[in-house]
Amino acid sequence: CCLEEDARLWIYQLTLASHLLLEQETSEMEIIQKAPDSWTSHNQSFRDWANNVAPQAYTALSTFVHLALFTRDHAFRPSTPPLLLPKLDEKSTILCESKAALDLASSIALMSPNLGGAWHRLHSTDDDGCSFYTMQRALIGYQGPTVILIRSTSGDVFGFSTDCPWKLSTKWFGESSDSFLFAIHPKVALYPATGQGKHYMYLNLPPRHRPQDLKGMAMGGISSDTPRLLVTESFQDCRACSIDMTFASGPILSNDMQAYFDVDVLEIWATGQSLEVFQTNAKKGKLQVAVHEAARKNIARVDAKEFVDDLASGAFMNKAFPHREHTLRCTVRDLKDYFDRPNESQHGLEK
Repeated sequence: CCLEEDARLWIYQLTLASHLLLEQETSEMEIIQKAPDSWTSHNQSFRDWANNVAPQAYTALSTFVHLALFTRDHAFRPSTPPLLLPKLDEKSTILCESKAALDLASSIALMSPNLGGAWHRLHSTDDDGCSFYTMQRALIGYQGPTVILIRSTSGDVFGFSTDCPWKLSTKWFGESSDSFLFAIHPKVALYPATGQGKHYMYLNLPPRHRPQDLKGMAMGGISSDTPRLLVTESFQDCRACSIDMTFASGPILSNDMQAYFDVDVLEIWATGQSLEVFQTNAKKGKLQVAVHEAARKNIARVDAKEFVDDLASGAFMNKAFPHREHTLRCTVRDLKDYFDRPNESQHGLEK
């Protein structure tokens, strides 16, 4: 047991030491005597822990050896890239404002090489507000790899990483072996794709006349209407289950008996890309948003004209309210005049 804990401590020390050498930090860091509690709470051997929870653990050793024998200016081989901690371009409420900031960053870096290096913030509920529509625009507004970090009101930190761009769709999408669910506090867990299911990603807010459609942002699950992780429109009563067909099963929340949570903070980050690639993906995303907005406005316009036609035909006239007939006729006339002159002033409609 002591050897197992020592092995995890060594990996933690090597990870942080490599980070300091790569960043040329000159400040002395306190000698770490203990690995993070989130790393030692697993009832697994070190080999199983490294394979299933921290696949990049071996990279921590190779990175430190390289930096110890050579300088940081000596290029790493493409086959053995260095282990990098997330380097944020803006503040993160989840990662930075935590007593275990280094623990969280190290846990993320050890999960996938795609999660190391430059992180560009796309959205934060702390700064951008708790609006699902705003979050949705941020997701489809970047056509590249992303990671979603969530902190629940109970303090659990977990998320989802994917190299597949997000899009609005009434169907599930994102067949990617590089997508995975994870938890980093208070326990570290990694749930990679199994290759058996097809419910990777879902993003949609259906209209009110289609209440049967799944509403929100979802990842994983056992069926189209039973997602593994679901963020609702209100960010409350969200769903986090253990059973899955698309990703490896296991608890996302620290309380195994709990299946629902409320979002405290949600952040979206673009990951693993240089500044040039990030800007290119952002431009593609802006085009995607523009296309979506044009389609949304066109649908709204068509729906409004159909509503006016229904009023004109008497489809919504109710015999129980005959006194409203004159008012409705006037409203229909004004609306039809407005839609026949779409480029003119809206003063008549407002009146």
